[in-house]
Amino acid sequence: MRATSTPIFVPDLGKKKLARLTPEDVERFLAKKLEAGLTATTVVRIRATLRRALTIALRQGLVARNVAALADPPRAKSQQFEVLTAKQAQAFLEAIRGHRMEALFVVAIGTGLRQGSFSGCSGPTSTLPASVSLCARPCSGLTAS
Repeated sequence: MRATSTPIFVPDLGKKKLARLTPEDVERFLAKKLEAGLTATTVVRIRATLRRALTIALRQGLVARNVAALADPPRAKSQQFEVLTAKQAQAFLEAIRGHRMEALFVVAIGTGLRQGSFSGCSGPTSTLPASVSLCARPCSGLTAS
């Protein structure tokens, strides 16, 4: 774990002795990673790695407490996503007519499935025309126009 995690932790936390590390230090470190452009999921994973490392250090008597476990996890900022209008959805369905994965896209657009919900399906989607893109979030705001 040391070889892969060193570049992540050392620049920000490496100057401080483990025994003097506080939950606030960890929270500042995580906030800095979010500000640097890492996703909340990535930062949560970094926190989990730090937490596991400090749990081992706690068992070995190197620290008195696991400050990463005491630190609040980062919160993701809510994001606004555009949804397809009824006209856009119809144009999309017309554009994919006859495509080998048409059924998948019809189900996706009809149910509001996110791209990640069906990305495990076999077969590439890169054969779609460049002018066609998918709604990557649920289309709950879809209204007839």
